[in-house]
Amino acid sequence: MKLRVLLLCLWRWASSAKLRGASGQSETSVCTGNQFPLDADGDYHATGLSRGEDLFNAKDLAAFQEGLKTRPDWAVPVAWHLSATVNSSIKEPIKFGFAGSGGFLMVTVPAEAAGVEVEATGRVAAGASDASFQYRDGPKVLNGDVIFTNFCLRPRRCEEKEFCGQGWEPKPPKTVGNSRLECCDAIACKDAKEVDGCSSTAWKQKANFDELKGYTKDHCCQPLLCDAKICGPGFKAKNATGLQGSTTDECCEPAYCHEMKCPSSTQYTLLEHDDDGKPRRGSTVKECCKEAKCTALDCGKSPNLAWRNKTSPDGLGSTFLECCDKNLCADFTCAPSSQWKPKNLPKLQGGSNEACCQPLMCRAHTCQDPKQTVPRLADGSPSLALGSTDEECCELKLCKDYTCSDATKWSMKPLMEDGSPRKGFDDETCCEEIFCENSIDCERADGGKWRSKTPEALVGLQGSNTQQCCEANHCADYTCSTDSQGTGHGTKWYKKADTNDYRYQGSTDAECCLPKYCDSYETQLPLTKWKRKASVGSLGSTDAECFEKRLCVEEVDCQALGAGANGQGCALQALQLRQRREVDLETLCSKAEGVCSLLSGDQGHSLTLSDLRMLLAVAPSTFQAYAEAVQLEQTAMQGDRVLCAQLCQVTAKFLASQHVALPPGPDIGCYQDPQGKDVCDEDLSPQTLATRFADSDLEASPQERLGRRKSTGSHRRQRSTVRMEDPYQHGFEALVQSYSSELALRIMYMFRVYPRAFNSYLGSPDAQPEDWQNKLAKFNLVARVFIMNAIRNLRLHQTVFHLAKWFGDDAVLEPNLNETRVEVLRLLNSAVHVMNTAEFIYNASACVDDAFAFVYPSAYDGVPDLEDAFRKNQKGQFVVYICPLTLYAERLGLLADAIQTSVHESSHHAVAYTDDVATCAQSHYMWMDVAGLPTLGGSACPENAEGQPRFSVSGRSCDVPGAGIWQIANITRPAFARGLEETARCPANLADLKTADACKTAAKYLGAIYNDAEEDAEWPQGCYEISMGMFQGVYFNTASNGSAVAGTHPLCKTLPLEAKAVGGGCPPKYSLTKTGACTLALPFVTAAKGSKACPLNTEHIDRAMTCRSAADLLGLTWEGSVTSPDSPTGCSVQDDQVTFNGEEGTANSLAAPICKQEFSYSMFDPRVQYYIQLMRFSQTGDAALFKAVATDSSSDYCYLAYGRSMCQDLARQDPGKAIMNADSFGYYVIDAGSPETHLVQSGEHDA
Repeated sequence: MKLRVLLLCLWRWASSAKLRGASGQSETSVCTGNQFPLDADGDYHATGLSRGEDLFNAKDLAAFQEGLKTRPDWAVPVAWHLSATVNSSIKEPIKFGFAGSGGFLMVTVPAEAAGVEVEATGRVAAGASDASFQYRDGPKVLNGDVIFTNFCLRPRRCEEKEFCGQGWEPKPPKTVGNSRLECCDAIACKDAKEVDGCSSTAWKQKANFDELKGYTKDHCCQPLLCDAKICGPGFKAKNATGLQGSTTDECCEPAYCHEMKCPSSTQYTLLEHDDDGKPRRGSTVKECCKEAKCTALDCGKSPNLAWRNKTSPDGLGSTFLECCDKNLCADFTCAPSSQWKPKNLPKLQGGSNEACCQPLMCRAHTCQDPKQTVPRLADGSPSLALGSTDEECCELKLCKDYTCSDATKWSMKPLMEDGSPRKGFDDETCCEEIFCENSIDCERADGGKWRSKTPEALVGLQGSNTQQCCEANHCADYTCSTDSQGTGHGTKWYKKADTNDYRYQGSTDAECCLPKYCDSYETQLPLTKWKRKASVGSLGSTDAECFEKRLCVEEVDCQALGAGANGQGCALQALQLRQRREVDLETLCSKAEGVCSLLSGDQGHSLTLSDLRMLLAVAPSTFQAYAEAVQLEQTAMQGDRVLCAQLCQVTAKFLASQHVALPPGPDIGCYQDPQGKDVCDEDLSPQTLATRFADSDLEASPQERLGRRKSTGSHRRQRSTVRMEDPYQHGFEALVQSYSSELALRIMYMFRVYPRAFNSYLGSPDAQPEDWQNKLAKFNLVARVFIMNAIRNLRLHQTVFHLAKWFGDDAVLEPNLNETRVEVLRLLNSAVHVMNTAEFIYNASACVDDAFAFVYPSAYDGVPDLEDAFRKNQKGQFVVYICPLTLYAERLGLLADAIQTSVHESSHHAVAYTDDVATCAQSHYMWMDVAGLPTLGGSACPENAEGQPRFSVSGRSCDVPGAGIWQIANITRPAFARGLEETARCPANLADLKTADACKTAAKYLGAIYNDAEEDAEWPQGCYEISMGMFQGVYFNTASNGSAVAGTHPLCKTLPLEAKAVGGGCPPKYSLTKTGACTLALPFVTAAKGSKACPLNTEHIDRAMTCRSAADLLGLTWEGSVTSPDSPTGCSVQDDQVTFNGEEGTANSLAAPICKQEFSYSMFDPRVQYYIQLMRFSQTGDAALFKAVATDSSSDYCYLAYGRSMCQDLARQDPGKAIMNADSFGYYVIDAGSPETHLVQSGEHDA
């Protein structure tokens, strides 16, 4: 207890010290008008107070209340102010205040306050008799002390704070108050300077103005609103509502005649200008309108004389209907009757042949004289002349229209005679004789199959072919070379046998005999001492003809081997070494297990049978034949797995048995030189190839300058996304058909062993460089290494980046990824199959300076030469044409480009069937149900033509209606599409995207990157894409106007083909058909009759072919081309018949121009006709892949996807096309099969 007292005393001493400091500060403060009833400077302690107890003791409280009673301002609810200085030992904030209405003049004492001044302003809520300053909030009982001093209690006066704002003035000084109403008086309207007594022409005083309070005209005045009556002649009320004023200047503006309408546009003429050219002032009919009187109209000038002048014309009007009487066809006579006949419509209005009569056209007339004809127009279309008699319509036929009766006996005379077309229609007039003696050399006409007739037989004999002019040489009379016994069988040839129906003609071995090739002859001689002769295609069936001795001096460098001078010893040692090399398969296959370790992971020494077949993309029948040939189950199988080293060795043995040269070890390539000798010295190791390609820029090919070539087809296609069906929906597993030997080659390649392939070569004798065949064979080896690297890396799943880069992101997303791998493996194996077996034709006549190679996927099969186009040679090998630039490519730093081209061209052949894909929107690839193909119609799609089936791979193409394709193809129209390049708005059949959110959605759907919103009038308005360059991506431009920019195109929303009619009309971009349906816009639109101009955003058709397409698409009849100044220019329709006028013409009230408008072909439209070509069949044969191009497009430019940049754009915008594109496939091989990539994957980078 003593300790507590001691602590309390110490605290009070400290508090007093603080208080004195606070009091010293307070002495400088002024408490004006302090009405605190007690000692204001005294100390008042709150020690031990409970909540609700008074700070003052009973005596002080009574004195306090009595003192307040003497203060007249202490009354409810007068505003008072309280302040005091406090010191507190309490460790939390507490509150004190007067009792009444929940407490007033409440102050908060901070925790452990030391000389803190607290204050409060509030309204009195209890009378003086009840005034009590209490402890109000905090601990239930104060366990410390709070000391109050320097009390100041006084009424709150108005001058202490600014309460009066605009429209108020302060009350007299000393006024007690704490609000605007207590301290201020409102200003009267009459005293407000701003009101100014409501002076001006726009205001008047409100009622009781002198008594109103306010300081603005809105408070005190009533507005004067403009009245149109104020405006006098030549003026009109201003076009605004709520306009204030009472004068002409305030309420009126000049009125001009051009702003009004006359009561009738046909009975009055609006006078918009005065005689001096200035705008005419006025607003009434009298001021602005001039009467149009019927007396000024000449009814005789009406079209087709449909009206005539009244007997007494009067009244107002300017139209035939108002001022004229009708002419009826019932009163008209058609003349001349040979050219016109009545329409027999008596109520029809008109007074001319054109209105009342039907023309009798010469094109419907048949000339009575067979040598006469109705002439046609210059473009071949029917005559437009009128008539129904020979005199009016017929003229002598021209020789140019006559065909000589027998082209082998007659030739056409010159079509012009004395400067005019030769007339006539028989052999005597139009043709001249062909005589055998001057027209054919029988001995040279067709090899040795013919000989000349006797001179007597040739006299006067007409003809020009062997059958007419020559005697036949029959093979029955010929003896084949090497057939010394005359049995019909020689060692190199055997005679062709005649049949009952056919006799062979000729007088040479090639014509009358069949060859016996050494390749088919097998010797019983030991192959260690004999070898097949090197010449390609040599003939024979004996050892002497087909084989030659192996000489040690040619096979082995004896001195280098350390052999002595004894030739016999050298030969023996050479043969022993040769024998050892032939059986040293361990060295040859030393890389096999390493390859398998990469390909199969834990099972490093083997592959599953299914994995092996997948890697080789091989047909089951071919693989089975190979497996039987090498006895795979007995030699290299362990369960369901193939042992890689054993597989390599048994395959090598098999190839050796087929006389295929094997290299001494892995990464060494073999080829055959022009003398037929096998050479195995080409270094194909990854390290060497990486060094060779170090200077070849694989990312920026110089050939891209040559890549953008204009399509040579007649159909222009433009870039855009085509989302038909999922390109991976159908299996692309049309497996590569190959022979066992070629399959064995690819197996060895997989294990990095490169035997000699089965190629043949053809080049001109003077082809340069002289060693072109060796160089080409070595180049082909390097190209095959790239493909095999790509196959291995694809199995390693290390090429996803490359697959996405060249075939699109969709290609690597599940479930598409596996299908993509299967398809790419099919393409890779097909390309290497072609490279293994092709005949290479070097420096053919079609080569140009900037070309590496080319092929003809659809051309002749036969014995190739350097001039013509061949697909296959006579042995069934695909033909690949190689140009000199390929052999000089490495020297020029273009080796990668040459290999990419070689892969590209090889993939065009079966069974890859890649295409040179166009980036344009008109070009589609789609699968169709084979069962539905017979239903496809079209005039250009006959059952067969020129002996070719209607639908065959790389065969004839034809035009078919889109509606037929729609029935048999699984086609889905996309939600969004790209518009036309370098346009500022979406085309007629697509809708603009109005918001940034819609733009983002479209960008995501189309696989593009959305960048940002912008406001820039120099770029297209709305949602657009920049397709190239550093700003590539999608933007949403909020500018009110935009500009078309090269390299950009809008992103658009796809619209349905039909829509519902609304209020008797159609939505925007739709038109009402005859059936009442609303159909989406077509590429063509018909303008108003009698118009010469095309509607807004359309243009005239400038080609007859396009005009004909428009007629077909719009369901109209094509009549042909005309050349007439009296018909509308370009394409027009009259009475549902369409013509094209190539001359500058004039408008016709009965004809309507047909115009073309911007139209997107980026999605399939069943209303359009398509030009289709079969690309390939599915593995099951129940589906066929077609290329389809919209025939209605008349645009001129279409770029093929050549070059890295365009191929990557194609992958991003249209994966379905990218995987069909030969150039994309070639670039994929270059990236995925590069030596550097192989080094990284195999771990040999530092080897």
